[in-house]
Amino acid sequence: MEQSSVAKTQTTGRGRYSNTAVVNTARVERTEGVSTVSSAARKAGRDLQSGLELLDLDFLLGVVENTSALENQDVTMRKLSFNELVRTNRVHEIDSNALKVYALDQDAHFGKEIQVEAFKELAERTSSNAGK
Repeated sequence: MEQSSVAKTQTTGRGRYSNTAVVNTARVERTEGVSTVSSAARKAGRDLQSGLELLDLDFLLGVVENTSALENQDVTMRKLSFNELVRTNRVHEIDSNALKVYALDQDAHFGKEIQVEAFKELAERTSSNAGK
């Protein structure tokens, strides 16, 4: 992967500078079909895999289950929070009434991936409650 940046180098002794492109190449390592970029961030032991774990489950559920707000920032936060619950396999914690809103997605705010996950969870709940 190449990253280019512009560096100003002095061309004469009179204080004149010219723009020259400097190309930095980052080494890409492929291991069993997974590509990883070897960079200073990875070498420093930084965690680049974790997500929104710092947010409490109650907070995420509060954001996801507040389906009344329709402003762009609210919808974006709900999408991010819902995707985090999917990523951490905690969709089963969401209230059924909220899941119905995501499954129907009448205003087309959330996308097909969220709609599918909501339908999966509702179908699971239906099949587990059918025997009762």
